[in-house]
Amino acid sequence: MNAIKKAISIYKAHYGKHEFAKDLKSYLLKGHVICSPEVLILAKPVNKGVGKEDQQWGHSNCNAWFIYLLVKKNEIRFSDLFTLMPYKLDYIGWRRSFKRSDCVVRYYKMEQMKKRMKG
Repeated sequence: MNAIKKAISIYKAHYGKHEFAKDLKSYLLKGHVICSPEVLILAKPVNKGVGKEDQQWGHSNCNAWFIYLLVKKNEIRFSDLFTLMPYKLDYIGWRRSFKRSDCVVRYYKMEQMKKRMKG
């Protein structure tokens, strides 16, 4: 199953009527979409610690990548995904359950995460 089909099945199984197409469109228009048969990432630059990530669009002086959705094949190492980000920011963050706004976004220093994942 390719990454988009896998994402659609996750949405259907866990998020009911919430449409994958709606989120994909938002990130295509205002964020970043990285897509191949093996990986799908919806991400955007945000200001870590300044308001809710879901409401941050188009800010300047961003310091972190907020990963909204990450779907990958098991063969793809997490550390390989860092090279796919469009440009460097100091932090990377995500929440464990991407549709639950009550879940805390965990941020990590990008350089520390790269070292940790390779080792």
